[in-house]
Amino acid sequence: MKKEKNPQNIIDPLLIEVRKEIEETEESLGMPIIALFSPSSDELSGEISYPAEYFIAEQLKKIKEGKGLSNEEKISQLGILLSSKGGNFPTVLNIVKLIKENCERFSIIVPGKALSAASLLALMGDELIGSKDSVFSPFDPRVNNFTNPKTPTVSVSDIIAILSQNCSYEEKAASLLSLYKNTDPIVMAQALRARNQIKSALLERLKKKKLSEKTIENLLTLFLENDLPHNSLLTISDIKESGMKVTELSEIDSNKLKRIIDLLADYSLPVRGQQLLDFYKKGNSCFLNFSLLPLLTFSADGGLKSIRRDVISTYCGDREKVSLPAISIQLSMPFDYSVKP
Repeated sequence: MKKEKNPQNIIDPLLIEVRKEIEETEESLGMPIIALFSPSSDELSGEISYPAEYFIAEQLKKIKEGKGLSNEEKISQLGILLSSKGGNFPTVLNIVKLIKENCERFSIIVPGKALSAASLLALMGDELIGSKDSVFSPFDPRVNNFTNPKTPTVSVSDIIAILSQNCSYEEKAASLLSLYKNTDPIVMAQALRARNQIKSALLERLKKKKLSEKTIENLLTLFLENDLPHNSLLTISDIKESGMKVTELSEIDSNKLKRIIDLLADYSLPVRGQQLLDFYKKGNSCFLNFSLLPLLTFSADGGLKSIRRDVISTYCGDREKVSLPAISIQLSMPFDYSVKP
């Protein structure tokens, strides 16, 4: 990292490389691709949230324009390159609706991680494309009380785990009472309602995909009704064993897609913690500006559309004693950001 330059100066060349990699993958897979990415590192963790609906809609519009299609015409086949730890379940359902209204068919491509709500999105495509390294997780909606942010989040599996304990009725009642005392009962009802909504939407979509009743039952059990903890990991093999067909990526395409994800991760977090320390240890400047992107989409036609938070970091103390907690970091409010490389 060159300490005399703003790290954001490297963004344009990086995005040009992302576009080049996506265009090569589009040619290999035979479909336009929209990347939907939220970082999940120790330093920056994002999620699929409601702005993604707008970003996907804009990307679809740009792809149609690039293909010379009218607003009423549909894209014959679309690929969603997905990498996310999850997010908002209603947003995922809205994204699926948007895509279906604008595309005849769509494939979800998962070269690595698609957890929680991202797993739901993966199952709702017309085709799931993955590799041996693809990982998913159960749908375990966690909700909190927006009127009281300090209220602990609750998942349905928390409640079911108590009811499933091999203990007396009195002990179960005591455990539920403890949960009730620490959690707003409205939050508990929200969790149960969210689970039912997810099941209903997934069941409807799987039936439209004309999967067998046995496969649908297996998928619901695997992702929703086994009551596995939120952080349990599921693999492509688990999905295949349920009876659902999965298209496997070639090693070349898999490596290329992972490269795209790595580039997007570098773009979303251009300055890592160690880089920040090195900047202040080895330089004389008292501030460094950069930007974080907790959610982004990218396509060859539409470029980058994302949520951005600008950061100003400052440190004017002893360079030998600098530590991450000693560095002051101020974040801007999130705002929409677009780049056409």
